[in-house]
Amino acid sequence: YVYGNNPEENGHAYFLQTNCQSGHPAPETYLANQALEWNADQAAVKAYRVKGTQQGNAYFDLKDWKNGKGGTWWDWSIKGGDLIQKIGNAPVCNQ
Repeated sequence: YVYGNNPEENGHAYFLQTNCQSGHPAPETYLANQALEWNADQAAVKAYRVKGTQQGNAYFDLKDWKNGKGGTWWDWSIKGGDLIQKIGNAPVCNQ
């Protein structure tokens, strides 16, 4: 469960995993003095974002890394060293 109680802060917890569906488990460019590239069809990393509440109503299950309540799935990628974030869907993995 994710707890938080500061209404002035936009406190979220992020649960990150590589995208099992992308076929690109590693960055495309990871070299010294070059900008990181990890695009993987704009979904290199799957992120589950959960806002903390005083009641702890939202959660993410660390046993299966699939199920959660009260959060949103995001797709993250890196292009030219910049983090790109967009709303995504839960990954469908054969684990």
